[in-house]
Amino acid sequence: MAIVALLIYTQPIWTTFFGKIFLNEIITKMKIKAVLIALIGIFFLLSPWNIGSIGSPQGLVSSLLAGVFLSLWVIFARKTGINRDYYISTISVYSFFSFLWLIFIWPIVYLFYQEDFLMRLSYNFPLEYWFYFILFSIIVAFFPNSLFYKGIENVEASKAGLILLIEPVVASIVAIVAFSQYLNSGIIIGGGLILLSNYLVIKE
Repeated sequence: MAIVALLIYTQPIWTTFFGKIFLNEIITKMKIKAVLIALIGIFFLLSPWNIGSIGSPQGLVSSLLAGVFLSLWVIFARKTGINRDYYISTISVYSFFSFLWLIFIWPIVYLFYQEDFLMRLSYNFPLEYWFYFILFSIIVAFFPNSLFYKGIENVEASKAGLILLIEPVVASIVAIVAFSQYLNSGIIIGGGLILLSNYLVIKE
Protein backbone atom coordinates (compact mmCIF):
# COMPACT_ATOMS: atom_id res chain seq x y z
CA MET A 1 0.00 0.00 0.00
CA ALA A 2 2.85 2.40 0.84
CA ILE A 3 4.47 1.85 -2.56
CA VAL A 4 1.14 2.43 -4.32
CA ALA A 5 0.59 5.69 -2.43
CA LEU A 6 4.19 6.74 -3.06
CA LEU A 7 3.79 6.31 -6.83
CA ILE A 8 0.45 8.14 -6.85
CA TYR A 9 2.02 11.02 -4.95
CA THR A 10 4.58 11.54 -7.73
CA GLN A 11 1.75 13.72 -9.06
CA PRO A 12 3.59 17.07 -8.42
CA ILE A 13 6.39 15.99 -10.78
CA TRP A 14 3.95 15.36 -13.63
CA THR A 15 1.87 18.43 -12.79
CA THR A 16 4.95 20.66 -12.96
CA PHE A 17 5.95 19.04 -16.27
CA PHE A 18 2.48 19.22 -17.84
CA GLY A 19 1.98 22.73 -16.48
CA LYS A 20 4.96 23.84 -18.54
CA ILE A 21 3.71 22.08 -21.68
CA PHE A 22 -0.02 22.87 -21.59
CA LEU A 23 -0.20 26.06 -19.53
CA ASN A 24 3.20 27.68 -20.20
CA GLU A 25 3.91 27.82 -16.48
CA ILE A 26 7.47 28.70 -15.54
CA ILE A 27 9.48 25.99 -13.79
CA THR A 28 11.50 27.92 -11.23
CA LYS A 29 14.32 26.69 -9.00
CA MET A 30 12.02 27.20 -6.02
CA LYS A 31 9.36 24.91 -7.53
CA ILE A 32 11.93 22.20 -8.22
CA LYS A 33 13.25 22.50 -4.68
CA ALA A 34 9.73 22.37 -3.23
CA VAL A 35 8.82 19.28 -5.27
CA LEU A 36 11.96 17.44 -4.14
CA ILE A 37 11.36 18.36 -0.50
CA ALA A 38 7.71 17.24 -0.75
CA LEU A 39 8.65 13.89 -2.30
CA ILE A 40 11.20 13.26 0.44
CA GLY A 41 8.48 14.13 2.92
CA ILE A 42 6.08 11.65 1.32
CA PHE A 43 8.83 9.04 1.43
CA PHE A 44 9.25 9.50 5.19
CA LEU A 45 5.51 9.73 5.78
CA LEU A 46 4.76 6.43 4.04
CA SER A 47 7.94 4.66 5.23
CA PRO A 48 8.15 2.20 2.29
CA TRP A 49 11.21 0.53 3.83
CA ASN A 50 8.89 -1.18 6.32
CA ILE A 51 7.19 -3.33 3.69
CA GLY A 52 8.29 -6.77 2.60
CA SER A 53 7.21 -6.75 -1.07
CA ILE A 54 6.69 -3.99 -3.62
CA GLY A 55 3.90 -5.88 -5.41
CA SER A 56 3.34 -6.86 -9.03
CA PRO A 57 4.69 -4.89 -12.03
CA GLN A 58 1.10 -4.32 -13.24
CA GLY A 59 0.17 -2.79 -9.91
CA LEU A 60 3.22 -0.53 -9.92
CA VAL A 61 2.52 0.69 -13.45
CA SER A 62 -1.15 1.28 -12.61
CA SER A 63 -0.20 3.30 -9.53
CA LEU A 64 2.26 5.40 -11.49
CA LEU A 65 -0.35 6.05 -14.20
CA ALA A 66 -2.78 7.07 -11.46
CA GLY A 67 -0.30 9.78 -10.46
CA VAL A 68 -0.01 10.92 -14.08
CA PHE A 69 -3.78 11.10 -14.58
CA LEU A 70 -4.20 12.86 -11.25
CA SER A 71 -1.81 15.53 -12.49
CA LEU A 72 -3.82 15.87 -15.72
CA TRP A 73 -6.92 16.42 -13.57
CA VAL A 74 -5.09 19.31 -11.87
CA ILE A 75 -4.10 20.69 -15.28
CA PHE A 76 -7.69 20.47 -16.52
CA ALA A 77 -8.92 22.22 -13.37
CA ARG A 78 -6.41 25.02 -13.83
CA LYS A 79 -7.47 25.35 -17.47
CA THR A 80 -11.09 25.88 -16.41
CA GLY A 81 -9.87 28.45 -13.90
CA ILE A 82 -7.94 30.35 -16.56
CA ASN A 83 -11.00 30.31 -18.81
CA ARG A 84 -13.06 31.61 -15.88
CA ASP A 85 -15.55 28.78 -16.17
CA TYR A 86 -17.98 28.91 -13.26
CA TYR A 87 -16.57 26.41 -10.78
CA ILE A 88 -19.94 25.14 -9.58
CA SER A 89 -20.92 24.30 -13.15
CA THR A 90 -17.59 22.56 -13.69
CA ILE A 91 -17.82 20.41 -10.57
CA SER A 92 -21.49 19.63 -11.21
CA VAL A 93 -20.74 18.31 -14.70
CA TYR A 94 -17.67 16.46 -13.39
CA SER A 95 -19.68 14.81 -10.60
CA PHE A 96 -22.55 13.92 -12.88
CA PHE A 97 -20.39 12.20 -15.48
CA SER A 98 -18.36 10.45 -12.76
CA PHE A 99 -21.61 9.04 -11.40
CA LEU A 100 -22.74 7.93 -14.86
CA TRP A 101 -19.37 6.34 -15.50
CA LEU A 102 -19.68 4.35 -12.27
CA ILE A 103 -23.21 3.18 -13.03
CA PHE A 104 -22.43 2.11 -16.60
CA ILE A 105 -19.00 0.62 -16.02
CA TRP A 106 -20.02 -1.47 -13.01
CA PRO A 107 -21.81 -4.25 -14.97
CA ILE A 108 -18.82 -4.51 -17.32
CA VAL A 109 -16.31 -4.76 -14.48
CA TYR A 110 -18.54 -7.30 -12.76
CA LEU A 111 -18.09 -9.62 -15.75
CA PHE A 112 -14.40 -9.91 -14.87
CA TYR A 113 -14.40 -9.51 -11.07
CA GLN A 114 -17.19 -11.21 -9.18
CA GLU A 115 -15.56 -11.46 -5.77
CA ASP A 116 -17.77 -9.96 -3.06
CA PHE A 117 -14.93 -8.12 -1.39
CA LEU A 118 -14.28 -6.22 -4.65
CA MET A 119 -17.78 -5.78 -6.10
CA ARG A 120 -20.27 -4.89 -3.40
CA LEU A 121 -22.30 -2.35 -5.37
CA SER A 122 -25.81 -3.49 -6.20
CA TYR A 123 -28.77 -1.83 -7.89
CA ASN A 124 -30.93 -3.59 -5.28
CA PHE A 125 -29.56 -1.64 -2.32
CA PRO A 126 -32.24 -0.25 0.02
CA LEU A 127 -33.24 3.37 -0.48
CA GLU A 128 -31.50 4.26 2.76
CA TYR A 129 -28.17 3.13 1.31
CA TRP A 130 -28.59 5.38 -1.73
CA PHE A 131 -29.39 8.30 0.57
CA TYR A 132 -26.09 7.77 2.40
CA PHE A 133 -24.26 7.42 -0.92
CA ILE A 134 -25.57 10.82 -1.98
CA LEU A 135 -24.76 12.37 1.41
CA PHE A 136 -21.26 10.92 1.28
CA SER A 137 -20.75 12.27 -2.25
CA ILE A 138 -21.79 15.78 -1.22
CA ILE A 139 -19.63 15.90 1.91
CA VAL A 140 -16.42 14.23 0.70
CA ALA A 141 -16.57 14.91 -3.04
CA PHE A 142 -18.75 17.85 -4.07
CA PHE A 143 -17.72 20.34 -1.36
CA PRO A 144 -13.94 19.62 -1.45
CA ASN A 145 -13.85 19.60 -5.23
CA SER A 146 -15.84 22.84 -5.36
CA LEU A 147 -13.30 24.51 -3.08
CA PHE A 148 -10.47 23.10 -5.19
CA TYR A 149 -11.90 24.37 -8.49
CA LYS A 150 -12.59 27.77 -6.92
CA GLY A 151 -9.11 28.05 -5.45
CA ILE A 152 -7.25 26.97 -8.58
CA GLU A 153 -8.66 29.96 -10.44
CA ASN A 154 -5.86 31.96 -8.78
CA VAL A 155 -3.20 29.31 -8.19
CA GLU A 156 -0.80 27.80 -10.73
CA ALA A 157 -1.30 24.10 -11.43
CA SER A 158 2.23 23.21 -10.33
CA LYS A 159 1.68 24.95 -6.99
CA ALA A 160 -1.77 23.41 -6.56
CA GLY A 161 -0.25 19.96 -7.13
CA LEU A 162 2.11 20.53 -4.22
CA ILE A 163 -0.58 21.94 -1.95
CA LEU A 164 -2.62 18.77 -2.56
CA LEU A 165 0.11 16.82 -0.78
CA ILE A 166 -1.17 18.26 2.48
CA GLU A 167 -3.87 15.55 2.21
CA PRO A 168 -1.74 12.68 3.62
CA VAL A 169 -0.54 14.99 6.40
CA VAL A 170 -4.12 15.84 7.38
CA ALA A 171 -5.06 12.15 7.08
CA SER A 172 -2.26 11.26 9.52
CA ILE A 173 -3.40 13.92 11.99
CA VAL A 174 -7.01 12.71 11.79
CA ALA A 175 -5.83 9.12 12.31
CA ILE A 176 -3.88 10.19 15.41
CA VAL A 177 -6.79 12.15 16.89
CA ALA A 178 -9.71 9.94 15.88
CA PHE A 179 -8.17 6.46 15.83
CA SER A 180 -5.28 6.79 18.30
CA GLN A 181 -2.68 6.04 15.63
CA TYR A 182 0.88 6.13 16.96
CA LEU A 183 2.76 9.34 16.19
CA ASN A 184 6.10 8.18 14.84
CA SER A 185 9.17 9.98 13.55
CA GLY A 186 8.20 9.31 9.93
CA ILE A 187 4.95 11.24 10.34
CA ILE A 188 6.72 14.12 12.09
CA ILE A 189 9.60 14.40 9.61
CA GLY A 190 7.49 13.69 6.51
CA GLY A 191 4.68 16.02 7.53
CA GLY A 192 7.16 18.76 8.39
CA LEU A 193 8.88 18.49 5.00
CA ILE A 194 5.57 18.58 3.12
CA LEU A 195 4.49 21.67 5.07
CA LEU A 196 7.88 23.24 4.32
CA SER A 197 7.46 22.60 0.59
CA ASN A 198 4.02 24.22 0.71
CA TYR A 199 5.47 27.23 2.51
CA LEU A 200 8.11 27.62 -0.20
CA VAL A 201 5.65 27.60 -3.12
CA ILE A 202 3.15 29.84 -1.34
CA LYS A 203 5.90 32.30 -0.44
CA GLU A 204 7.21 32.39 -4.04
